[in-house]
Amino acid sequence: MKRDPFANYLGIITADGGEGYAKVSMGAKEHLLNFHGSTNGGAIFSLADVAFACASNSHNQARLVSR
Repeated sequence: MKRDPFANYLGIITADGGEGYAKVSMGAKEHLLNFHGSTNGGAIFSLADVAFACASNSHNQARLVSR
């Protein structure tokens, strides 16, 4: 994740992880808030996407889909 510019922009850090598991966190900075002052849904989904990517890629296996 250190090489992921979008995750770095959002301030996402890996708190814990292992094979098939990832725990990530992100601070609710001002540029990630909506007009209500709550964290934007897109930022929350991005956090979940990064956690999924870390857990999915923890097995060090690349799977290519051919059609």
